[in-house]
Amino acid sequence: MTNFDFFKIAFCFLLALIPALAWGIIFYRKSPKDKKVVLATFIGGCLTVFPIVLYQMSLEQELDLGLFTIRFRDMLSFFGAMRTENLYKSVVLTYVFVGVLEEVVKHLIIKVLDDDKLQSVDDSIELSIVAALGFAFVENIMYFLSIWNSSGFNALILPFIFRSVFSTFAHVLFSGVFGYYYGVGHFAHPILQREEKTKKHPILKFIHKVLHMKKDTLYHEEKIMEGLLIAVLLHAGFNFALEMGWMFLLIPYLFLGFYFLSQLIERKENHIKYEMICEFRTSKESALF
Repeated sequence: MTNFDFFKIAFCFLLALIPALAWGIIFYRKSPKDKKVVLATFIGGCLTVFPIVLYQMSLEQELDLGLFTIRFRDMLSFFGAMRTENLYKSVVLTYVFVGVLEEVVKHLIIKVLDDDKLQSVDDSIELSIVAALGFAFVENIMYFLSIWNSSGFNALILPFIFRSVFSTFAHVLFSGVFGYYYGVGHFAHPILQREEKTKKHPILKFIHKVLHMKKDTLYHEEKIMEGLLIAVLLHAGFNFALEMGWMFLLIPYLFLGFYFLSQLIERKENHIKYEMICEFRTSKESALF
C-alpha cells in the first residue's frame, strides 16, 4: 500500500465519520453510564457490513456443471422472460434478500451484545440506531473509496451529500423502527400486563386459551415479526425508489421518517425502566429473536 492509498483510506474514513457523528448526535440523546456498551455496539454494527458484502459477491460467482454454467445472480432473475424483468428483479433482490438480510444481521448485534443491558424500549431504539450507524459508516467508506478509485476525487461531492443525508438516515430509520418493536417484544411481560388493564389484545387472549401458549410469548413474537416486516418494507421501498430513479420521493420520505422515528423516541412509555427481564425469555425462545 502506497502513502497515497493510505491517505485515501484515511480521508474516506473521516468523510464517513461525519454523517455517523451527526446522526448519532441527533438521535442518541442519552449520557450513557457505560460508554463501552455504545462503542461495542457501534463496532459490532461496523462488522455486520461484511456478511452482506460476501452475499453480494456470491451473486457474481458461477457454478460449472459441465453441460452448462449457472450464475447465481441469474437464478434470482427467473422472471427475466417477462417484460417487467427489472421491476421483479428489484423487488426480489431488495425485498426478499437484501432487505431481510441487512435488517436481521444488524439486529443480531443488539441481540448478542446488548440484550441483557436493555432497561427500556428507548434503550432498544437508540442502541439499534448506534448499530445502524456503524453499518452505514463502513458502507460509506467502501462507497467513497470505490467512487474515488473509479471517477476521481471530484466525483465524491454529490455522493457524500446524498449518502450523508439520505442513505445514512435510511439505515437509522430501518433499525430504529425495528429496535422499537424489538424493545416492546423484549419487555412483553410487563407491557402486556399494563395494556391488559385497558382490555387490549383480545385476539392474544383467544389464542392463549385455544393453543395454551403463553400470552407473553405470543405478544413477543408478534411484535418482533411486525418490526421486521415494517423495517424490511421501508428498506425495500427506499432501494426500489433509488433503482427506479424516483428521487422526488426521497424528500418526503426523509421528513416523514424523521418525524416517525422522533415520535417513537419521545413516547413517554418507551422511557419506563423495567427492573426485570421477561420471564418467558428462556432457552425455548427463538435463537434469532
